[in-house]
Formats: sequence, C-alpha cells, structure tokens
Amino acid sequence: MTTLTNNSSIQHSIAGPIMTDADHERAMGRIETLFDAKPGTPEGDELDRLVTLVVAYEQERFPIATSSAPVSQSFAPAKIR
Repeated sequence: MTTLTNNSSIQHSIAGPIMTDADHERAMGRIETLFDAKPGTPEGDELDRLVTLVVAYEQERFPIATSSAPVSQSFAPAKIR
C-alpha cells in the first residue's frame, strides 16, 4: 500500500500500489501540485512514481473492455443490396 500522509504529500519511499479510492484521490492531488516538476529532480522523480502508481490503480479499478472484432466492423452499417 502506498503511504500517503494527511497533508496530500507522498513519502519518498513508496511501499506498494495505491489500494483505495482515498489513496487515489490524495495521489491525484499530489500529482496536480507536481505537474510542472522538471525531469531528473526529486519532484520529477516523485511525479513519475505517482503517475505509474495511479495508472496501475486505474487500470485495475476501471478496466476498459476490449473486443476481438475491429471497431470499424462493430459500427459498420449493414451492406445494402
């Protein structure tokens, strides 16, 4: 579980994935404050870690169904004879 503090900051030693909607909300708030962080800085590194955790959480929590048929076939009109 990701260790998040009450002041919407994340500790630099991340213990694991985001586990709850509340963790997700706090992580998103922190991402907003770090959005313009420069790559290679501690803030930029924290932003990268948080985004990775949020993406993993969202993929599991809000899966997008996939189809075996191409999208164009699913919405193609019936052939008119």
